[in-house]
Amino acid sequence: MAPLARPGRWLLVVLAYLLGVAALVGAVGLTSSTTGQIVASLTAAGSTEIRVFSSRVDSAVFTDPYSSSAPAQALADLEGIEATAPVITYSPSSTRITRLGSSQEQSFTGRIIVSDSRYLTIQGLAPDQGRIDLMNTQEGGSVVVLGAQAAERLGVSSSDVGVDIVINGRRVPVVAVLTSLGDVLLDDAVYASFPTTTYLTGRVDCFILVKTQPGYAEPLEAAIPLALSPENPGSVTVTVVAQLAQLQQAVTHDLTQLLWAIGAVILCLSALTAGVSMFLTVTHRAPQIALRRALGASQVSIWRMYTVEGLWTGLVGASLGVGVGVVLTWALARAYALPLHLGWPVVLIGLAVGAATGIVASAYPAWHAAHRDPASILREA
Repeated sequence: MAPLARPGRWLLVVLAYLLGVAALVGAVGLTSSTTGQIVASLTAAGSTEIRVFSSRVDSAVFTDPYSSSAPAQALADLEGIEATAPVITYSPSSTRITRLGSSQEQSFTGRIIVSDSRYLTIQGLAPDQGRIDLMNTQEGGSVVVLGAQAAERLGVSSSDVGVDIVINGRRVPVVAVLTSLGDVLLDDAVYASFPTTTYLTGRVDCFILVKTQPGYAEPLEAAIPLALSPENPGSVTVTVVAQLAQLQQAVTHDLTQLLWAIGAVILCLSALTAGVSMFLTVTHRAPQIALRRALGASQVSIWRMYTVEGLWTGLVGASLGVGVGVVLTWALARAYALPLHLGWPVVLIGLAVGAATGIVASAYPAWHAAHRDPASILREA
């Protein structure tokens, strides 16, 4: 029989081949593209932040961090550097921070960072309420900016900007509350201006945070010691900071997109294959359909019969698929010592997708069965 004698059925078979080949080509192409993107993310994660430590940095930060001769200002002129910020960190166990008038006994235990708005900008932090630029001058006095989680722990909301917190018995105003980034290391922190160092105890580190352009970390790691201390470059320590949170988000996003794309094509192929199978079933059961119609069955009842059949078929297949998928995932995780991340949402999504696929696959066969003329069916038989 020539293909065009049954153009609808022939087109469905062609679409099945189309989706199958598309799934193969798409899987190979998307895997290559995603691999390249992940490699780029790995490269970027390790080449955008540098920390610079030296005795000169310590003295300059404490003396005048805004001087034109300060190390942070000197490094800003090097090629490949986007921004610099002097930073001092303090131990929360040595510093008591509470909200003024609060009845809570437990003091703040998150990170305490002394810097200015340059540090917040490098980290991608932005104010939800208030002004972070008030941290930038020595004349501005002692002020603090609260990360979203730190503000919550201290009982300070965004609308409370302007209230005081108490640092080792001294009152310091809150000039801004930051928008949450979802990173506990950045959200659970108190950011203080440099004059606040007179109230703080338990210093941990003092360094310059350097934001570089991608790919400049390695050459700058060698150039910075010579720029800061040409007579004794060995006195300067440079470390590269990998942005693991950013890397995790990028890799997760890329892999999720890849798997969803491949899964969608495979589901379309499954639905089309099931649709072709149901269409053939409708063709073979044409005499039964004609008999039902002759006995008074309506088009809606015929349509409902095949739609329900497709729904149940999809649910049964999805249930078996979820079971096999869970067992296979568990076996692979056990064989390769991988963490197992499965839960009820995965099961429910699988069942819902199976039901939806079953309904979609039966849509045309059910419509075709409902609209066939019983007399023409009997004549063809």
